[in-house]
Amino acid sequence: MRSRVEIEERRQRDVRQHIAEYGISVQFISGNPSFIYTVGMTIIGAPELICFGLSPESVFGAINMFYEEIRLGKRKKDFSREDDIWAQPFYFDPVEPSKLAEIATATFAYFEGSGLTPAFKQIVYPDPRGFYPFEAQFDEARRARQPYFGTRKRRDADHGMSLGLN
Repeated sequence: MRSRVEIEERRQRDVRQHIAEYGISVQFISGNPSFIYTVGMTIIGAPELICFGLSPESVFGAINMFYEEIRLGKRKKDFSREDDIWAQPFYFDPVEPSKLAEIATATFAYFEGSGLTPAFKQIVYPDPRGFYPFEAQFDEARRARQPYFGTRKRRDADHGMSLGLN
């Protein structure tokens, strides 16, 4: 059985290889909750992305597309919403990096000593009724799968559904 140190060393070798080949590495962490996050968006001046509770298949392709579009200048580096990929709008909310230090370990390890400080955005999606985890009406059963680390209190004004938002 490999030790935790050996696992982290292996992860960092894989991250370095992915970044050398593709410019980005996407990490999936299985657990409760499961999540996916990036390593390498910082290199192109964009925030790293993290998403909780969705399968890697649901998010991986979109993350790679966002990376390529930003790298090629087809998308703003600091975008905050995506309306065209998924059935409901997804938000990209800033997160204080210190809140993710213990879970996005590969990102912090990769940039340690580099002089680059990663910023993060959490990909946030609605429950079946259309409420987001920063709203009081968000489905409590789903809250554990999609913890919210941002500071948003309400949806954008142009999203409608103003049902007593907090």
